[in-house]
Amino acid sequence: MINLQHLTHTYKQRQVLNIPTWQAQQGEQWLLRGKSGSGKTTLLHIICGLLKATAGEVWVAQQPLHQLSGKALDKFRSHHIGIIFQQPYLLPSLNCLDNLLLANYSAGNPVQPQKALELLATLQIAHIARQYPFQISVGEAQRLNIARALMNSPSVLVADEPTSALDDDNTEVVIQLIREQAQQLNATLVVATHDARIVKYIDKQLIL
Repeated sequence: MINLQHLTHTYKQRQVLNIPTWQAQQGEQWLLRGKSGSGKTTLLHIICGLLKATAGEVWVAQQPLHQLSGKALDKFRSHHIGIIFQQPYLLPSLNCLDNLLLANYSAGNPVQPQKALELLATLQIAHIARQYPFQISVGEAQRLNIARALMNSPSVLVADEPTSALDDDNTEVVIQLIREQAQQLNATLVVATHDARIVKYIDKQLIL
């Protein structure tokens, strides 16, 4: 679960976030909405421990992230939080399967090639396993991005504008895949978006 208390964040002397309290229970699915510049990505980065808030408490999976730093924070994030970035950020020198296995390796977990292949099959991209990032489509890259976020079975799954570069058909497929995978893990899901096409899929919303 996620619990924010008295959270504020200031950037260049301008307050970009002010959240008195907000909770997302385990297994819940939330949309994080707001106009450009409202702080959606900033809040996601704070929830993931990629950015430290100016003030306030951030609890994720019963761990106070505001009390962690350095290697302890990196270790917690790699084991408990799956991040679906807006851009996939795949390593071009590794094939798609190895890009997935890198998630295990980076977390210090046993490498799980069978799980990686199963995820690729579930996301209907098993055929790209031995291909390189430059050989796959935008839609395939985004599904690979989802698979990588799931490799360590996170308890919290966050997605930053996951459908912004997709057409209508792929948007529906991708948001449904993200929701289904979160449900299977009983992971708390938070999706930051300005894409009105996906509002109908997730009822709970935090408006910034």
